[in-house]
Amino acid sequence: MKSYTRYAPIPNEKEGITWEYISCDGQPGLKNKEEALSNFSLSLNQEVQINMAGPLSGIRLSKEAEKFFQENMKLNRVSQAQKYRYMLMTISDELGEVVMTDKVEKGADQQEDFKKMVEQVPMDKACYIILDMASSSGKDQLYFITWCPDTLPTKQKMCSASTKTSIQNVFKGTKMKQVNDLGDFTYESILE
Repeated sequence: MKSYTRYAPIPNEKEGITWEYISCDGQPGLKNKEEALSNFSLSLNQEVQINMAGPLSGIRLSKEAEKFFQENMKLNRVSQAQKYRYMLMTISDELGEVVMTDKVEKGADQQEDFKKMVEQVPMDKACYIILDMASSSGKDQLYFITWCPDTLPTKQKMCSASTKTSIQNVFKGTKMKQVNDLGDFTYESILE
């Protein structure tokens, strides 16, 4: 017999997100590795069904953030000029979803807008940014930027990465960028 468990974030209405050991059949409540290994075992011949339809972290994009993106940021909207430079989103521990925390209209200079955006990213948590800029070729491009500082605890980094995997499907057609250090968060590095 072989045991299978994984450490996973569990949305909790009172405490936000808690981390618990989960058996491969999705039964919560195993609080430590020893308890998980002693209380759950699975025969290698036993058939297991794993539902991968939902987000790996259990955290989804809020309906408000998705609606804002669809109505104001998508480049395929020919009927009106895009007026927003970027939208900033973070994981809300209280709601257990990715929420929009800021949106900024386009200014006259996109490099100046970029500089203001970098000044707004939180240093103590991960965030996701949809950025509308003209690329080096002059063509409008949407960028999906994941900001995850190297200084974050490992659990937060893992949660950020698995949440990114689940929400990136909403932002199809964007160019993906990952930034982990403020020194690498430059205008030129995003455009390349």
